[in-house]
Amino acid sequence: MLGLLLSFLVQAYLSRVVTVETFGQINYARILIGYLILALNFGFETYFLRALVSNELSPGRAVALQLSARLPLAILMMVGLLIWAGMGHWSVPRLIVTLYGLTTLAYVLNIDWLFQVREQFSALAAINLGRGLLVLAGTLLLVRSPHDTVKYVALVALAELARVLYQWWRLRPRLERVSLRQLLLTVRTSIPISASFFMISLYYNIDSIMLGHFRSDAAVAIYVAAYNILTLAILPTSLLYQAFGPTLARSPWNIEVFRRYFGSTMALALVVFVVLFLLHRFVILTLYGEKYEASIPVLMLLSFNILSSYLAGAFANPINIWGQHIKYFWIVASGATVNVILNFLLIPRYGIPAAVGATITSELVVALLAMWAIFRGFRTYSEVKPSVKVEGV
Repeated sequence: MLGLLLSFLVQAYLSRVVTVETFGQINYARILIGYLILALNFGFETYFLRALVSNELSPGRAVALQLSARLPLAILMMVGLLIWAGMGHWSVPRLIVTLYGLTTLAYVLNIDWLFQVREQFSALAAINLGRGLLVLAGTLLLVRSPHDTVKYVALVALAELARVLYQWWRLRPRLERVSLRQLLLTVRTSIPISASFFMISLYYNIDSIMLGHFRSDAAVAIYVAAYNILTLAILPTSLLYQAFGPTLARSPWNIEVFRRYFGSTMALALVVFVVLFLLHRFVILTLYGEKYEASIPVLMLLSFNILSSYLAGAFANPINIWGQHIKYFWIVASGATVNVILNFLLIPRYGIPAAVGATITSELVVALLAMWAIFRGFRTYSEVKPSVKVEGV
């Protein structure tokens, strides 16, 4: 969490140094490359976590499968970005996107999931903190004007590469030989998870892309300034899910484990919502300054998404980690579809308020569908194993 907090401090510094339009360009590129990284995901993080905990897969084989699947595709992506940037005469906006594209190569080596399997959460947090400190120090030293934007993006890419290389040095995973058949079988099993992540990204980030397309870079900057803070507010539930992950994976359809996870998630949601709702104006002005005063009402509205987002995760995350990947995919795909339709219909006319409304609505759709699926799953499980008590669900 400290690592992400440092990245927000960097974003706050950038927003004061560069113009609003340039800040929008940086975040537009970051989100765009995020979709390319999702194409490299293949759902491995969640699949490997469950497969290693249940001893279906060894760490060495899992790492080899990841490299075999991701590296060729990442190289093709970088070649395509370089050609695209060259065709645009290496203009600054295209150069920013291309430099961000280097993070796709770093993502090939990312083994966060192996730290989670070994429950080395403190070590993983320390590595992320080190990356954040490196980017913060480099940004303060190198970025002094709007003309230093390219330096910042290059710094981010190099820091991410340093982070994953240190992961490998620390864990030293031993690669095992894998066949093409094993790779295809693994990808076929895990790809629904990747598709789910893509759908989740759609209803988290497509609004920024559409604001940039239908409105302006400035609109992207105003919206992202508030949304970055919302992302920080949602982080605690991700950390909670990581902590509960091994226990949930070992206890499929265990009502007591689910109750603890759900109760902890919603209690945390209430605390985070109240704090952000009360302090939204102070947070915007402190981090970004008066130049982003238009982000204040945006953050106030987005704070309500904390409740819907935490609720959706509390119901949907167990479904995914318990192996119901196809069901999980259709749940998040429904939310993403609602988000895309609402954004496409409303953003051209209403702008940022439409983006906020679409985001909250899509989270509620996911929460309702996941709640129905989880209740139905426990009912089915109780019929198969009647000794398991499900009263009070």
